[in-house]
Amino acid sequence: MKFKDILKSLILPRWMVKYKSMSIIIAICIFVISSFIIALPPSQNKTLNEQDILNNYNFNVLSEFPNTAIVNNVIKQIVDKECAVVDGKELKCGQMEAVDNFETDFSFVEDGITKNIHFVIDLFDIKKVYLEDEKIYYDVEKRFNIEKIPYQENHENYLIVFYSDALYFQAHPFAIDSLNINHKGHKLVPTTKKIFYQDSINNFQLLISDPANDGYLLGEYLLEQIIIGNQNTMKLRFFTYSFIIGVCFTAITILILWVFFHRDGKFKRFSEYYNIGAIASIPVTLVFFVLLWFFPKLLDFYIFVFSLYYLIVISTINNDEQLV
Repeated sequence: MKFKDILKSLILPRWMVKYKSMSIIIAICIFVISSFIIALPPSQNKTLNEQDILNNYNFNVLSEFPNTAIVNNVIKQIVDKECAVVDGKELKCGQMEAVDNFETDFSFVEDGITKNIHFVIDLFDIKKVYLEDEKIYYDVEKRFNIEKIPYQENHENYLIVFYSDALYFQAHPFAIDSLNINHKGHKLVPTTKKIFYQDSINNFQLLISDPANDGYLLGEYLLEQIIIGNQNTMKLRFFTYSFIIGVCFTAITILILWVFFHRDGKFKRFSEYYNIGAIASIPVTLVFFVLLWFFPKLLDFYIFVFSLYYLIVISTINNDEQLV
């Protein structure tokens, strides 16, 4: 088959008809591969994912840790616990028990705002907590809210928790948004980020070579880890989301159009509609593959464009008098 003919069979409805009887397994494979293809551009867009963090006022505090004796000494206490992720999934600390906890904090002033940083190491039995046989020591919803931590003028509170299974960061206590407070043009709104070590930051470790003098660098390290973890988490979300769109939603669209058209249309069997849908998805996927490198948010519109194009294809085929 000439390239020109192949191109026509992917674009022109009349030429797509030849694929109506192909194996439905091939059609399913086309949809699965298409879902993978449209997920690639946004999942690889490191700049977008990084800017989501760096341009967020609530994460700036991590790059503002001052190089002072107080800050370095507090962070040295944390580093001295010898905490690192083991087997790529669980945080363990050489100077703490398997189930243990530790809290410390420091404050500093930046642009007239006092920023209070509260650190927690909360080690627990992951299996027992997941099965709800045990509870974690530091429940953020119960302990990091404006009832437990009342707002003080020109103060901001931040929480960093090193759980056994995840790194947790929170800017501002829960419910503070109800007070409608603005600092430097930014409304104080609880902002959270939980990064699981497994598959996201599986080499995480609380290590500073000279914490007594360079402990403040932990802030930059945590910011870096949050960015990396967020990128890896977003990759998984993009691939999951694209699979739902490219495989599940497309099947639902085809099923709906089959219900409406199969009685009076040229095709009767669902497999025929599904096969034509798979071929119709190819040009849509290729166009989106290009556009998504520049406009990642267009992924939300994939199913709408596919549905419209597929409707046009089916309507054209059904109204073509030369097709039997």
